[in-house]
Amino acid sequence: MRHLTGATARPTLPQLSAEGICDMPEGSWPPYRVGNSDYIHALGVIASVFNLLEFRFRSLFPIYTRLPSKPAYTLFAKITNEMRLELIHGAIEFSTHPEPIKDDVRHFSRWV
Repeated sequence: MRHLTGATARPTLPQLSAEGICDMPEGSWPPYRVGNSDYIHALGVIASVFNLLEFRFRSLFPIYTRLPSKPAYTLFAKITNEMRLELIHGAIEFSTHPEPIKDDVRHFSRWV
């Protein structure tokens, strides 16, 4: 996809439709430098898994801090991961959940 602007040919960047669909033909690669497609795919997978992990951690936060969801999510966004872990670890012992569930939360929080 190229168009001429004056005497200089410049790449036309892919556009998104109102539905969020890219007009770039399937299997093509953008004309601008983005890197090897396999590496870009791997980075996308890593980002997706990290986002899922963060979402699950965020979901546990109001359960164990016993804060209403909205303030818990606001606090979660404003504090460090270290502080999040400290709060959840400190709150687990006061949870009424059965011990196997609390053990699962402790195990999960080791990987966050």
